[in-house]
Amino acid sequence: MTDRAPDQRRDQSGSRPAQTPPTSGSRADTWMGKPGSYKLRAVPIHGNQPKITVFGAAALEAARDDRLRMLGYLMNGSERVEDYATGVCYDIVAFILALDGRIDRKTLEGTGGQDWLKYFDFDSGTKWSGEAIPTGSAVGFKRIGDYEPGYFHATVAVGGTFVRGVNANGITYGWLDKADLTERLAGSRDIEVRYLTP
Repeated sequence: MTDRAPDQRRDQSGSRPAQTPPTSGSRADTWMGKPGSYKLRAVPIHGNQPKITVFGAAALEAARDDRLRMLGYLMNGSERVEDYATGVCYDIVAFILALDGRIDRKTLEGTGGQDWLKYFDFDSGTKWSGEAIPTGSAVGFKRIGDYEPGYFHATVAVGGTFVRGVNANGITYGWLDKADLTERLAGSRDIEVRYLTP
């Protein structure tokens, strides 16, 4: 699905050369479906809030069928979420829920980072004990007896006991890493997992 130039060279940091889609006289949705072809310009929403790329903004503004199609690509790993939104793990989960219509744009734009924990309220969710997690659930990871509020990571369930997320070595190693919780958390007694069903 993603168009990528086969011989694009990366600089020492691993980024593609600085190229962005032209904006003069064009709309963001002109570039939808071609993430990865350009180094994306992140458009800050507010101060420390998550950043939505031009592709992310186009996806959020698209018709419901198009949003759900894009959500499907993200959930199955055909697309990198980092091409649409950046931020910490909670911001990415919020973006996915916004694509699904479960978070409105105003809330997405006005909340960021750890502030999402108040919105998600994982403690009110179902405690995971090895069962399949409904696809699309927001999944929170809590260290038992650790700092408040205790939740140190969030992901999205993508089927069975698999999740996708960003920013947590040991559980998820990036969006394209489809993590099986039964393997990643095997033998871990100090982590509690709770999920919020769609």
